[in-house]
Amino acid sequence: MSKKTMLTTQEAADHLGVAYQTIMAWVYQGKFPNAQKEETPRGIYYLIPLADLNDFERPKRGRPAKSDAAPAKKRTRKAA
Repeated sequence: MSKKTMLTTQEAADHLGVAYQTIMAWVYQGKFPNAQKEETPRGIYYLIPLADLNDFERPKRGRPAKSDAAPAKKRTRKAA
């Protein structure tokens, strides 16, 4: 893959409108399967293919809706 179609994590963050740290977390979680790790004397950085970003579906935030969760058992009070 050519370097022209690869974006740095900062460029990917700008492209998706999220923070750099969010992109790094997604890279570590494996959300970009074709991301490449590059090692240089100055440190490690990742290159993410533009195709991965275009096909990327952002994870939903927060807790799932109650309709998605398993139904909870109703509690009944015992008479004392």
